Order: sequence, then C-alpha cells, then structure tokens
Amino acid sequence: MVRIALLWLLSTAALAVDPSLYERDTDLIDQDVVQAIYEQSVAELDSAIAEQPGDILLYLQRCKIAQRFSYVDETYMANIEAVAEDCFEALEIQFAGHPELHLALLDAYRVGNRMAYAKSLHENLRGWNSAQHARLHVILADLHRYENEQLYDFHCARALQLDETTPCRLAASAYYRGRGEIEQAVSALVSPLAENASHHESSERIIALTEMGEYDLAAGLWESIRGESLEPYVLVRLAPSLQDAGLIEDAREALAEVPDDYWDTGSVLGARYRMAVNAGDYGSALTIYEQLRDDGLSTDPVLRIRAELALHDWTLPWQWRDLLGLLVIGGVLLMILIFAMAMTGVVHYRGLVRRTQGKTPGWPTPPWHLGHLIYALSVLAIAAVSALYIAGYEYLFETVDTNLITASLGMSQILVVQIWLEAFLTLPLLVSRQARRMLFSPGFRYLRWFGIALLTAFGLRVLFGLPVVFFPDAFSGAQIGTTSEAIASAYRSYGFWPILLLVAFVVPVVEEVLFRGVMLTSIGGQLSFGWANLLQSILFAAMHDSLLLVPWYVAFGLVAGWLTRRSGTRLPERRVSQ
Repeated sequence: MVRIALLWLLSTAALAVDPSLYERDTDLIDQDVVQAIYEQSVAELDSAIAEQPGDILLYLQRCKIAQRFSYVDETYMANIEAVAEDCFEALEIQFAGHPELHLALLDAYRVGNRMAYAKSLHENLRGWNSAQHARLHVILADLHRYENEQLYDFHCARALQLDETTPCRLAASAYYRGRGEIEQAVSALVSPLAENASHHESSERIIALTEMGEYDLAAGLWESIRGESLEPYVLVRLAPSLQDAGLIEDAREALAEVPDDYWDTGSVLGARYRMAVNAGDYGSALTIYEQLRDDGLSTDPVLRIRAELALHDWTLPWQWRDLLGLLVIGGVLLMILIFAMAMTGVVHYRGLVRRTQGKTPGWPTPPWHLGHLIYALSVLAIAAVSALYIAGYEYLFETVDTNLITASLGMSQILVVQIWLEAFLTLPLLVSRQARRMLFSPGFRYLRWFGIALLTAFGLRVLFGLPVVFFPDAFSGAQIGTTSEAIASAYRSYGFWPILLLVAFVVPVVEEVLFRGVMLTSIGGQLSFGWANLLQSILFAAMHDSLLLVPWYVAFGLVAGWLTRRSGTRLPERRVSQ
C-alpha cells in the first residue's frame, strides 16, 4: 500500500508540477512519460488486487487513476476514459450498494444529480461506519456551500462529531458558535488534529478565536505560523484580530509586510483604520477614513462609520461631501413618511367614497384616527431601517469593509435593536388614554377570552403544521426565515429571562397596539371591518421575513382582529401572540 501511495503521489506531482503535461500538443516524449507513470501505477495496483481481491479501496484507486490520466491527452490516451468508465461500471456490479462505492461515485461526479443521490443515501445508512457517514456529510456540506450556509455548517459539524479527522472544522465551529455552544466551537478550532492546516485556514481560525474572546489560544496559534511566509491577504485579514488579542506590535508588523503594490489597498486601509480606532488614535482613523472616501462614496454611503467616529470624538472636522450622506438619510426618512401618507390617503379616499354611498364604517367612532395610522406605519419602517443602520450596516451595503464596523452585530442583535426601537417609538401611543382603555377594558371576562385565545392559537398551530407533517419533502428545503433563528440566537446570547421579557411581553404589547389597535381601528373608521381586518393582517405578515409563513401570519392577524372586535380589548390576541 505504501508503494501504491508513492506512485499516486508521483503521478499527481507529474501532472501538477510539469505544466507541459497538460498541453494538448505535447511531444512524444512527454506522452511516453505520462503513459509510463500510468502503466506502472496500474501494474502495482493489479498486483495488490491479486493479493487482496475483496478490497474495494484498491479497485476504486485503480478507477480513479484511470480517470485522472484520461484528462491529460485526449488524442494519445483517449482509451483511458473508456477504461475508467468500464472500471466504475464493473464495480457497480461487483460491489453493489457498498458505501465506499457510493462515496466514490459522488466524488468522481459519476451520478446525474449529486444532491438527490447524496440525500437518498443519507436516508438509509445501514452498514455504514462512522467515517463513511462523516464523508457523506462532508459531501453534503460541499453541495450546500454556496446555496445554504446554515446547512453547510450543520453538515460539517455532524461530520466532525462522527470523525475527528474531518477537514471542514471552520464551518463546524461556526455551527456550534451559532448555537451558543462556545466550548465545542473552540474545541473544533484548537484540536491537535487541526494542526496541519493551510495558512489561510489558520488565519481564519485565529480570527474566529478572537471573536469568541479566546485571545490566549489565538496568540498561541499565531506563534505556530508567525515565522512562515504568509500571503498578503492573510496578513491583512489577521492584523485587526492580532490587535484584539493584544498583539499590537505583531499586528503592525503584519501590515508592514504587505507590499505597497498589493492590489487590495482598501482592505489594508480598513485594517489600519480599525487598529487606529482600537488604539484610540481617532485623528489617524479620520485620515484613513478620508483616504477611503477618496476612492468613492461606496465606502460609507450614509455616514454610519463617520457617525460612529464622531461618537468617539465629536471635535473631529466634517467634510462638505458628508452632507450627501445626510441628504440620503433625510431622503430615506422622507420616503418612509410619503409611503405612510400615501397608504393613509388611499384609505381616506375609500372612506369618503363609502360615506357618499351611505355606508357605515366598521368602527363608527374609532379611538385611533388616520394621523395615528401614519405614525404607526412610520414607526415600523423607521425601526427596521434604523436597526440595520445601527447594527447591520454591512448587510445593507456589501461594499462596506467589515473592518470599518467596529461595533458590527449579528442578526439576533439586529432583531433585538429593532424591537427596542419599536417599543421606544411606540411609547407615546402606549401611554395614551386610548391604549389604556383598549388594553384594559372594564368588565372584561378574562378567563373566557383567554381560553378562547389559547384554543385559537393551538388550532392555528395544528392547522398550519399538518402540511409539514404529511408533505415533509415539499418543505424539507424551505427556509422558515431568520426571525425564529434570531430569537433562538438572542436567547443563547442574553439568557432566558431577558428574552422572555422581550418576546412574551414587549413584542406582543407593541405589535398588538400598532396592528390590532391603531391600524385596525383607524382603517375601520373608514372602511368595513372585513377590509380593515384584512389590511392589518397583510401589513402584519409583510413585517415578517418568511414567505413560507405568510399564510400563518395572515391567519393569525385575521383571528386576532376578530378577537379584538368581539372582546373590545387587546388582551386576548396578546395572549395568542405570546
């Protein structure tokens, strides 16, 4: 087996080191060299197969060698591709159903739909050992790499659980980190089995460790690659993390090693900007920021980075071009207001038409009016945009260098910021007389309506869960959305009681006052109750992020609106929301 492995390495080196072997118009000597390597490799494998005729790995190695050499010269060695085809076909008969054969067919692209083939294998793993199961997860991870990052991380983590030699440790660590399992995330990065990693992977591991606050481990890993010749992009990526780990001089030396003619000067400046901010040198940070802005407004389209710098030192001078960013911010706010007024104007117009026709609105004397509707619509839009501006700037503009965002947050924190902004902006409505009357009506039958609300919530869950139960394949690849995932992530970040307060009290009160309070009654003061209820339900569904759950949100809004109408208070549907 050692001799076979050496021959395999020899053949790989011959194809990789000597570029002339890849040329279609190679001379006879090069073709002879290639053929000699191929024939020697096959002869050695045939000898080993004769000694161990039941070893499928030897047969697969022979097929792979034939396939590899068939790529070299399509004229001189055209028959080798046919040999590879025949080899795999023979194995499909001789070793039908063998896990190694299935994995080899997937690796060699010998199946039509690799994703469907891999999923079908995953449904029936009888006879597979843990290492083979892990390799299948690695293949599934690779298939999901560019389509679904969450599934990519999941399959890598599952592969690592089954086999500690699994290569995709970074993705596995990201999966554990997203679940709040920091200890396992760190373990995936610092395991002795992960030592033989490329410079790029080692740098990414250092960055991940510093982001998790494991500075000593990051520093130790840096020492293992410090004396080696690192690529410029690795040095640029590493510098801010080295500074976070307390290795300030090392960070400066890393950036100093980057050549002056390095193509991505923006990344170098971004790393230097972050280092200057972390060091408290805001004057130098502003100078670097202005250099980046000289390359175009895409560096900071709406002054998020400049505003953060002003919070550190408000005496720093502003530039005239910064006014453009302020105009953009003002334009966005104006567009939100125009949108809210336009929607309200349509409702008001339809209300006037109904009155001329002698029709009675759903709420003849509504507690909330159209001015409140404009305010409620504006609150929802401003809170969402502001949360992204404050905590997710790089999600809004992909051109922004993440090194410039020293306070960047994840999606769970963005959701939390949005909820608190909604609560703060809704405060004038929450403390009003109308809100108190509608939240706490005198003579309200608590037990009766709470019971109705709970039964309704349970019924809706069952109703919309049945399609998933009876048609799991139709929903297997569907994305539920980021809201539930963000809540779960926020729970892991902040703990049980803060998230319970947020999700079970703040969110229901704010959303029910806005949607079933202001919107339902103000629109109901112009239109019929049916239309008012439908419109607020659609608006409620539009505020959530999953197309798959739109029917659920619309149904929830309709039922909550009906409960409001029947009970005359917000409490029943607030319990449904909880």
